[in-house]
Amino acid sequence: MTDTGRFDFFLGVGIFCLGVLGLLVIVPLGVVVPDGINVRALKPSFWPNIIFTVICLTGIAVAGKSVRRHKKHKSANRKTGTSRTKGVSKSRDLDFGPAMFRAGVIVCVLLGVYFGIGFLGIPFTGMLSLVFLMIFAGERRLHVVAPIAVIVPVLLYAFFYYVASVPIPLGIFEVLL
Repeated sequence: MTDTGRFDFFLGVGIFCLGVLGLLVIVPLGVVVPDGINVRALKPSFWPNIIFTVICLTGIAVAGKSVRRHKKHKSANRKTGTSRTKGVSKSRDLDFGPAMFRAGVIVCVLLGVYFGIGFLGIPFTGMLSLVFLMIFAGERRLHVVAPIAVIVPVLLYAFFYYVASVPIPLGIFEVLL
């Protein structure tokens, strides 16, 4: 297994262990669940458990992908009779620096969303962040970006406000609706 494959495998195992730690220690000790709630989806621990379960599944996926990639490279080496395969990976993997830059930009956008919700409201902040993130991800077609950036936040607002009866912060646009 290459150094990258070994790193990916142990990264996946670490992510899985973090998820298990959350499910078995962090949520039971950190989330107070009242006794009178019989519906699992209404318990305060429901969404943290979902999130840590997704973290566990992500760890399994990362480790599994590295093992699968290792087996693929190994079988390719047997067929060609070489011990090294150059350029076997056809994916668009980024080097560490550009990947961390992209992750940092996304974290900054999410922080901007978090702090912008109080002033601009959830729908408009969602529109701005979707436009920026889609353009940042490489989408340049305005006829794709604009409808998604408008329709998704408006539909989410309509669902939560009118169907689920959950008030959504509208920020400075509160007076318009």
